[in-house]
Amino acid sequence: KTTTSCCLALQLAKTRAKVLVVSTDPAHNLSDAFAQKFGKDPTAVTGYDNLFCMEIDPDAALEMDELADVTGPGAEMGGIQSLMQDLTKAIPGIDEAMSFAELMKQVQAMDYDVIVFDTAPTGHTLR
Repeated sequence: KTTTSCCLALQLAKTRAKVLVVSTDPAHNLSDAFAQKFGKDPTAVTGYDNLFCMEIDPDAALEMDELADVTGPGAEMGGIQSLMQDLTKAIPGIDEAMSFAELMKQVQAMDYDVIVFDTAPTGHTLR
């Protein structure tokens, strides 16, 4: 899936103004395919000015500042914020939901002409 996604993105980058490849696979391989490190934010692929990649990490998607919105300002990590973090990680399907939320941010922003998805294995994707 990763090889196909990368090849498709490279071909699209020849004819489109801005192309984004997003990996939702927990075992990210885009960094390996392009021999450079990608993270949760779109990063330009070396050698291309219109091709970008990002690897969504569902564990990092629910960051502490987002938990602060739920627990209130100034909440200590040792208290309710820590409990909320543990609870959210225990919810079945939360990793897929967080990945989907990150995807929707990029789609709604409409910053790219084409978004290519390098999806997780079928079982993860169908959840």
